[in-house]
Amino acid sequence: MIRTFNRRSVTAALGGAALALATFVAGPALADYPVKPINLVIGFNAGGGTDLTGRAMAAELQSILGKPVVVVNKPGAASMIAAKFVADSRSDGYTLWYGSVGTMVLKQELGQSDVDVFTDFKQAGTVTRLVPAIAVPTDSPYQTLQDLIDDAKARPGELRWGHGGSGSAFMASGVGFVEANGLDVQAVPFSGSAKSRIAIIGGQVDFGIQNMNTRINFGKKMRVLGVLRQSKADLIDQEVPAAGEESIEYIAIDSPVGVLAPADVPDDVLATLAAAVEQATASESYQAAMDKLLFPVAFVPASEGPAQAETIQQNVRKILPQLNGN
Repeated sequence: MIRTFNRRSVTAALGGAALALATFVAGPALADYPVKPINLVIGFNAGGGTDLTGRAMAAELQSILGKPVVVVNKPGAASMIAAKFVADSRSDGYTLWYGSVGTMVLKQELGQSDVDVFTDFKQAGTVTRLVPAIAVPTDSPYQTLQDLIDDAKARPGELRWGHGGSGSAFMASGVGFVEANGLDVQAVPFSGSAKSRIAIIGGQVDFGIQNMNTRINFGKKMRVLGVLRQSKADLIDQEVPAAGEESIEYIAIDSPVGVLAPADVPDDVLATLAAAVEQATASESYQAAMDKLLFPVAFVPASEGPAQAETIQQNVRKILPQLNGN
């Protein structure tokens, strides 16, 4: 169950999480954790959306746990280089991974990574999510998602859509949209979301999939027709419609982003981390930081993480043959 915090719930959530953390830390088994800096490994370069939200989380965890939480950027392979590094690290709670659980599931299903979210990691909680949005050039004739669908069906095989490359979460979201609506459109892969975004802005493709927060810096260069979500009620940016509210079909390939530890992390250490993550997501300073980034605060506790990942896996398998062809 995703718990999206709002200002009214912050005080109550903070109180509950603080009590849980105090209970965990008070026990003698946890007296020695943490005693040194914690590395939070992020699989992208500094300055991107995942990096910035990860730094916001690192700041909160540092305040709560009382030890430095150092962001370490290890870009490559859609964050799987970083994931592999953490999976192979000591399971002592001092090397953690911050990234998209959805991407990890997707890469494994495509045979592009041997890192397994179910066996190589324990989740300490997911805290936000990527929000796939369908974007078009500013001079596009399409004003709504339905306009785009209608034209694609009227001109089969003519429209081109861009994505950030095989194995990317937004590529999977785009395929889910295309397949659910029975569209005959040409997929154009690019090496990363940034190059895909340039292609959208330049009109090299008719539409593409970007994270919704792209509107912060590129809202004047391209338009977002809608987000591939059932509802926009829990989103910060309320200016664009949600596909579900417009009766637009899509297959949801969710991309929850969270904090994960190597699989053999001690239970008491994981409990401390999980309580700290929950408390962090409820803090006003974290919510303010995420507001500025246009990322939703969507907390899912550690205990519910595996079920969330299983749902993503099931949806990915619905479109796996199409994913392999794009």
